[in-house]
Amino acid sequence: MNADAAPKSSARSALAAATISAAAFAAFILGAHLQPDLGPRFGLSVADFADWNIAMFATAIVGGLAIGRIARRAGPRTALGVVLFTATGGMLSIASADSATAAFIGRLAAAFAFGGTWGTTQAVASIAHSPKDRARAAGIIQTGPPAGSALAAAVTAWIGPAASAASGIESFRGSALGIAAICVLASAAILRIPHTTPASTPTASVASGPGFNRRGLVVGGLALALQMAAYWCSFAWLPQHLAIERGLSRPDTGTLLVVVALFQILGDVVGGRAVARWGTRAVFTTGSIAVAVGLSLTAFAWPGLAATVGGVTTALAATGFGMGLWAAFAPMFAEHIPESSRAAGLSTVYNVARIVQIPAQILLAAMYTRTGSLTSALGLSAACCALSIIPFTIAASRHDGAFDRGDRI
Repeated sequence: MNADAAPKSSARSALAAATISAAAFAAFILGAHLQPDLGPRFGLSVADFADWNIAMFATAIVGGLAIGRIARRAGPRTALGVVLFTATGGMLSIASADSATAAFIGRLAAAFAFGGTWGTTQAVASIAHSPKDRARAAGIIQTGPPAGSALAAAVTAWIGPAASAASGIESFRGSALGIAAICVLASAAILRIPHTTPASTPTASVASGPGFNRRGLVVGGLALALQMAAYWCSFAWLPQHLAIERGLSRPDTGTLLVVVALFQILGDVVGGRAVARWGTRAVFTTGSIAVAVGLSLTAFAWPGLAATVGGVTTALAATGFGMGLWAAFAPMFAEHIPESSRAAGLSTVYNVARIVQIPAQILLAAMYTRTGSLTSALGLSAACCALSIIPFTIAASRHDGAFDRGDRI
């Protein structure tokens, strides 16, 4: 079926895409949750993990471009099958790792798979939904990453230790096996993805066709790059920060991260509807402010938060909800790329913006060396949140309605 002529029907495809995204994201972010275990087990330091993160984000870029190309040639269903197969292999590599190298390879495989998830799953919103429903569908699909984050936190906090107690295997192995099982189960959702073939030829340029808006992609891409720096500078390190520097137990750390993820899901659902009514700029700005405030309080007001009933939970809940509102990105990008090239185009834009992770992780490692604390990671994230609002402000000052009017999304 031609992608441009695909039926615009039920929410089943959006829920299926969210399920696949959740499994792939859980595989990717699991590495951050396992750092307190992998560090002592294989003699790895914060500097080592910073180097790992740089390699992983670079691999995610490659994976995003490669899987986006597969989606363009063979459709999103095939591409998402590759995602889950690769993510499962990465988890099995970590589960069987007897060296840091084997664990590193497993994380690279998960990063490669994760890289192609966002653009491909968000393209499903365009293929299977009418223009007026795409913002809501994008919000549903965007619940995948926080759901995956919640799964990774829950598996690491409870299932991994339970497997260790029952079988005697190390906790990190049980966690990796749990996520591998989730990836296998998620493969059933592929059957709900529309079986389409792209209308454009594989050699056609993504930057062509009616509906392509270069300026909209550049302005949005700047904000997206800063948003991703904010997200990963905090969440690549938050589990280790809470467990080691704040002294929280594994269950307490996992519970807090599940709370963040649940509020992010709420933000995704609310954000998808809010974009359709108030537009991308207003929703994204609100989310960025909430994240900046929540992370700043967590980083620099911890004693006061910890002394207040629910203080830490409230700050992290606000952070999660604000991150959920970032779902506003997907429909805006989809509007600026021709439908026949949307899977490859979204993957390209997202992974070009992801390049910012490489200098961000280098800067974070330097800040840790200077301060000896991962609090600097949260501070850097808050700063990036504040800066990410600027591109939308510039767009608004030039009366670019694509960022203000919900009926354009």
